[in-house]
Amino acid sequence: MTPEQVASALSAYLDDTRLYTNEPLAPYTTFRIGGPADVFYEATSADDLANAVMRARQLGIPWFVLGVGANIL
Repeated sequence: MTPEQVASALSAYLDDTRLYTNEPLAPYTTFRIGGPADVFYEATSADDLANAVMRARQLGIPWFVLGVGANIL
């Protein structure tokens, strides 16, 4: 699946105004470095995050929770 196809599949379940493709990760990390994420979803609550993870699992999409980004280089 391309990033656009993944985003399209997820947009049926998530708020697509917070779903991005090729999103630079630098603004989300402590050291302000990082390349683009193929697909990036900005969860705004614990329930929102749980829903995103559940949907990604159902669709067989690999996922990673970034958190504060202090341990990412």
